[in-house]
Amino acid sequence: MLNNFKYLFLTSFHFLLLLIAVWIPRFAILGTIYFFIKYFKNNEYIGNGVFGYIIGLTIAGILIKFIENKTNFIQKIENKALSFKYFPFTEKYGENYENPELKNFDITKPEFISYNNRFQFDYIRMIILTILGCLFFYEIKISGIQIFLRTITLIIIYYIFKIINKEISKRHSSFEKINRYNKQLKIYSEIQKEKKLKEKITTANTVQN
Repeated sequence: MLNNFKYLFLTSFHFLLLLIAVWIPRFAILGTIYFFIKYFKNNEYIGNGVFGYIIGLTIAGILIKFIENKTNFIQKIENKALSFKYFPFTEKYGENYENPELKNFDITKPEFISYNNRFQFDYIRMIILTILGCLFFYEIKISGIQIFLRTITLIIIYYIFKIINKEISKRHSSFEKINRYNKQLKIYSEIQKEKKLKEKITTANTVQN
């Protein structure tokens, strides 16, 4: 539990550092360009505009150089975070979990295609939620309680459609065995992700040492 907390904390801190490293210099450059164009367009304070443009780019350059020097620190934070990472799927099922195949579940290819082509409300759900989202939040001034209630409404609608889709899926003759296949396929996919992450950690530790 403690290691999970450390992992989440360091991962969040790493993400914040990365966000700052990527976007602050870009905002500095784009901001100076914007203000220079504004000065030039209005044909006012050209001298001040050019001077500010040069100062802005200089600051951006210093920031980029500073961040480049701190890249190793950011990488160390990521490596430290990964050292606390828990791998639940490989711990439970092992790294040699076999890739499930349709034939092992007595699923024919036509059955699988038929199941995947079954009617669902996915596109209808997406359209309805998009329309409702636009209608709910098009107002500039809405209270916090209204935002909360409308957000809850959208979440409820989302889950209603999800339940309907599941009930539709259950009516398919191959639902049970394809559902078992999909669950094992998900486990296999998660294990592959964890193995790649473990390889990344090993590589990072090798380079660091």
